[in-house]
Amino acid sequence: KPKRSEYETLLRGRSGATARTYATSERFAPGELINHASFGLGVVTGERDSVKIDVHFPGGPKVLMHGR
Repeated sequence: KPKRSEYETLLRGRSGATARTYATSERFAPGELINHASFGLGVVTGERDSVKIDVHFPGGPKVLMHGR
């Protein structure tokens, strides 16, 4: 049985229906689902500082701007 990815584990039991559309002007909190135009459905895993968040996408983790 293949090992579940960290992304699949974070997403387990959750639906993209609750995801907010990503925009740099919005603010996001760890645990939120976001929908990104390029990267798809992501899970916010952390906040680096007041303007950056860590987000896990199917293609891997990314650092995105927020609250700008």
